[in-house]
Amino acid sequence: MKSEQFQILIFLLIFFFIFSIVLVVMIISQWKIYEKAGKPGWAAIVPVYNQMVLAEIGGKPDVWGLLALIPYVGIIWSVWLINRMAKSFGKDAGFTLGLIFLPLIFYPILAFGDSEYVGHPDVEDIEAINSSDTTVTTVLIDLKEAKNAQIMGIISIILVFCTCCYGGLIAAILGYLAMNKGKEAIAEYEANPGMYTLKSFNQAKTGKTTGLIGIIVGILAIFYIVISLLYRFLLISYFNSGSF
Repeated sequence: MKSEQFQILIFLLIFFFIFSIVLVVMIISQWKIYEKAGKPGWAAIVPVYNQMVLAEIGGKPDVWGLLALIPYVGIIWSVWLINRMAKSFGKDAGFTLGLIFLPLIFYPILAFGDSEYVGHPDVEDIEAINSSDTTVTTVLIDLKEAKNAQIMGIISIILVFCTCCYGGLIAAILGYLAMNKGKEAIAEYEANPGMYTLKSFNQAKTGKTTGLIGIIVGILAIFYIVISLLYRFLLISYFNSGSF
């Protein structure tokens, strides 16, 4: 019996060692890929946010990355995002299949190979059309806290469901911060609408709305946990009292 337990222990240690190596290689590779695309490397290891940044690498708005989080059908959007990322580095559909089915090989190739980030072809076409227009336009900047408000608001909602309501307090706090940041960004835009991009203004509105939703679902989750714990306490007390 001890021999069998020892063999199981050795197997688990080997499995953990191999799993750790694979995990480290994938994290380093994705970190490097994000940096090559001009994004912060740490974004690759942040849940939810990494999908949003991946969408930006593929030339789409960051909110498109949230489609990959939809149960069941999210796998389709994940493949689509990976394909757009590959094309943004000048790769074809065959390389995308390699990233999907042989990630331990193809992600390091993309990360440490000589491929450079060139942007997605359809984005380049749009830029080429816009560059042909000789009209002088004003350079607009993004609202500083708009994107942060949007990210925090979205995470506040997802957090409640991912933690089975136990993250309600944190979700409510994140929602409150997101709503306030969104309000500040909106006020900043309305004070000088000609200085800021419409995209960041929409992000601010999304942050304000999702923040409010995050507060509501967070509070509801807190009530649910409190009532559940109270119900369990009363039920245990009832059975322990022998009144049944």
